[in-house]
Amino acid sequence: MKSLKVTLFAFLIVLPFLLQAQSDKPKRPDNISVSNIDDFKNNAFDISDQSASLKTDVNKIDSEIKNYSGAMNTASVQKLTSDYKTILDLNKSTKTLKGKIGQLQEVSQKLLGEAKEVTPKMKSMSAVSNTNKAISGLDYSRKNITDIISLLKNNATLLSTELKKRGEAVEEFVE
Repeated sequence: MKSLKVTLFAFLIVLPFLLQAQSDKPKRPDNISVSNIDDFKNNAFDISDQSASLKTDVNKIDSEIKNYSGAMNTASVQKLTSDYKTILDLNKSTKTLKGKIGQLQEVSQKLLGEAKEVTPKMKSMSAVSNTNKAISGLDYSRKNITDIISLLKNNATLLSTELKKRGEAVEEFVE
């Protein structure tokens, strides 16, 4: 019973660190001079950087909307329309990024197999490590995209409803 308590206590101490580590943006490793591995890794981390930047932009517009959402009728039509257009533009960027993630994800497992065959063996270990880190970067980006889509969809619904109440024509938000 005592070992169970110790194990449980240790787990509870480590759990927050594990959860934090899963949400942290992975660090871009150095190139290893194997072109297909380096290209894949660099593309994955470029997407990771873009998704982080996009999430920052979405959080900014989300904060602005939250500032006036309690008193939506005080916001001008021009402001609502401008914010709605920003949401539509961010949604287009999100779709583009989501497509890039899908393309890289398709080649990731094949590339992981190739990384295991790189010679010399020390370079192979680095190739596998970099490929796995790049895949983690894609997972991070995919999670960002999920969060971004949720925020965009909620804000688009809020703004389009208000704009329609005011008799404005609204382009539909399409995920």
